[in-house]
Parts: sequence; C-alpha cells; structure tokens
Amino acid sequence: MLGDVALTQGGNRLTGGRLVMDLNSGRSTVDGRSSGGVPGAATSPSGRVSGTFTVPQRKN
Repeated sequence: MLGDVALTQGGNRLTGGRLVMDLNSGRSTVDGRSSGGVPGAATSPSGRVSGTFTVPQRKN
C-alpha cells in the first residue's frame, strides 16, 4: 500500500509512506517511501515513520 498509510492494532498506530505486508509470515513493515522504490517516482514529503504506542499499566 502506498501513500499516507496507517497500521493500527488496539491503541498502537504507525503511519508512513508505504506499508508492506507479508501474508505468509504475518509481518508488516512501514517505511517513509511512498514510491515503492520505483526510480524517479516521488517519495513522501517527510520520508518519516511516526508511531504511537500504548503501554499497559504495571501491576504491583
């Protein structure tokens, strides 16, 4: 998937330019490229990946 993608699981969220999902392993990768590696194609403006993660509260 290309262009301003978001991967969300529960309260966790990753955003970037490209999402690659391996359906065999279940592994997903988000990176800042929006061109898919095509030479001469535009990349995402920032080229960055951003994430927000929730951390469970510790039990004492």
